[in-house]
Amino acid sequence: MRFPNIAKTSKRRTIGVILLSIAAVLITLISLRTESPDQQEEIWFKSLAPWSSLKQIAPATNFWPKISPEGTEFLLKKLRRQESAFEKCYRKFWFQLPEIGHKFLRAPASPEADRMRAAFAFGKYGPQPGAVELGLIQLASSDPDGDVRAEALLALINWPAGENKLIPLLLKATKDSYQPVRSTAVRALAFVSSFSDDVEQALIAALGDPDVAVRQGAQAALLQNRWARKRQYPTIWKLTKSSDENVRLTACSTLVQLGIKSPELVQILTAMLSSTKELNRREAVALLGGQGPLAKPALPQLVALLDRMDSSTQATLLWSIGQIGPGPELMPTLTRFLNSTNGNVRSPAVFALGAMGPAAASAVPALVECLSSDRGPRNNAANALGRIGPAAKSALPVLRRLVEDPDFMVQQNAAFAIWRIARETNHVSILVRGLDQARKSLVTLGNVSWLCGILGEMGPAASDAIPILDELCHHEQEYIRIAATNALEKIKTP
Repeated sequence: MRFPNIAKTSKRRTIGVILLSIAAVLITLISLRTESPDQQEEIWFKSLAPWSSLKQIAPATNFWPKISPEGTEFLLKKLRRQESAFEKCYRKFWFQLPEIGHKFLRAPASPEADRMRAAFAFGKYGPQPGAVELGLIQLASSDPDGDVRAEALLALINWPAGENKLIPLLLKATKDSYQPVRSTAVRALAFVSSFSDDVEQALIAALGDPDVAVRQGAQAALLQNRWARKRQYPTIWKLTKSSDENVRLTACSTLVQLGIKSPELVQILTAMLSSTKELNRREAVALLGGQGPLAKPALPQLVALLDRMDSSTQATLLWSIGQIGPGPELMPTLTRFLNSTNGNVRSPAVFALGAMGPAAASAVPALVECLSSDRGPRNNAANALGRIGPAAKSALPVLRRLVEDPDFMVQQNAAFAIWRIARETNHVSILVRGLDQARKSLVTLGNVSWLCGILGEMGPAASDAIPILDELCHHEQEYIRIAATNALEKIKTP
């Protein structure tokens, strides 16, 4: 059943509201032309009183080039319960009236929500020296509310304030009782330019924090700038003996990422394979892979875990087994995973077989089948066949077709495999192009060293790579400079 009369009434009401709103704006604008400036402002803000939406207020404010401090404060107070409106009003009047924002920083006279929003706005819309900066420093160091301290600290970091003021504040904040404040502080310390023993020691101490976000932030800060100098390594080593398993794991992870390889680390990580926490077991597995062949004593335990873990942890186990270097006795186990319906498991199984080199020759037929699989296994299978070498000669017809694959990574690994199996240099241009692309992205930068090695093996046939290699000889990363220099020597030597 329809109700035409009700529909018409609703439509008329909507039109009536719109017309009344337009009339209110017109009356206000007419009044503003006939009154003094003070009276104009009073009329203006009284006209705002019934409105609560910034969408209604914002267009009208364009008619008013400068609003007095009292008027701005009135507007901010009116909109304090609307976070987005409050923020936009700050942005509109920011550089004109910083003293108004400072009033909202005062504790405890100003409500907690106002102090936090004011700190957020100061951080987002630019520095205001003097009283505002002092207000933020006071909030960050001593406000009774943890969220306000964290927001004020972020505001100071985003400016940034002078490091002579900021660093002592950050060091104090790493010991704050509130986790978000500690986490903000350790992450900010990654970007300060004034390195000191105090900063380094604070970050290393934070590796033992009970909160995972703080530990990870401290680790990231240390690794980002390689600040943990060798004389500090014993302090990190002490954390590997902590009674807290999470702290031990963070300390081990930091040492591994600093390039430390040690039988003692392998022993600590192997013990963590029996942890009751699956995430910790998975990270221990990954870190053991980073120890390479030194972790061979852990292989029996890693293999024993394969059938007890979910597919995600199985994938991590297989990658690590490949990095450590499996022996021929693992061939049946690894080949079994080639038949998995999960591509995320097949790919690392293929990688692990490739790590066996010529000893995996009996797996060539199974690896050739993977060449027609989805991207991950196909890519890794081509690479594995290349590492097996001439014993994978039967794979050449399929590999030659894959140099035309739509996926460039597959093309690249197929070209590598053809070179290693048959010593054909017909596809060197693919590898040169791969080197050029890999050096331009942090994601693929790790491939640069590998590609330099392959092109160096090809000798003078890879002369097209010389201009790129010349540039890489001046790269900021030492391992890339070394790889490029070695490749150039081999290519230029007849």
